[in-house]
Amino acid sequence: MKNNKLNNNISSGHLVPDNYFASLNDNLIEKLNLNSEHKTGHVMPEGYLDKLQDKILASTKETLPKETKVRTMFPPNMLWYASGIAASILILLSIFTTSIESTNLETIETVSIENYLFEESYTSYDLASLLEDEDLTFDNIINDPITDEYLQSYLLENSDIEDLILD
Repeated sequence: MKNNKLNNNISSGHLVPDNYFASLNDNLIEKLNLNSEHKTGHVMPEGYLDKLQDKILASTKETLPKETKVRTMFPPNMLWYASGIAASILILLSIFTTSIESTNLETIETVSIENYLFEESYTSYDLASLLEDEDLTFDNIINDPITDEYLQSYLLENSDIEDLILD
């Protein structure tokens, strides 16, 4: 097996004919001379190059393009229509919108504030932390006596009678 390797092969299998390299130079010169005598078969007509420039200029003669009618995608009238519609919408919106009054603490009802505080689930400790010591003085508490009529109407409106009976 080792003898079949390429580096152990003595004969290459290619043979060069006898006197090949001696006659190579003569054969090469002979082939080159034959190619120089060979004609292509194409013949240029007489005066072809003289007429060529005139033919090229005649074919590229500048011709004016035909006028075509160009239509714009957005006609000028459409701009007027769109601006008129936009202006009328703005006028209608300015007429029919109601004016919003500024809101301050005097205009907000106490019930609304109580509902907001209840829904936001603030505890009494959270509210007390927002107040300062000057706000908690005894002078700020209303000292009006509560009448029996007011107390009775408050209990009827804000509590269930069943809760009072069970307590």
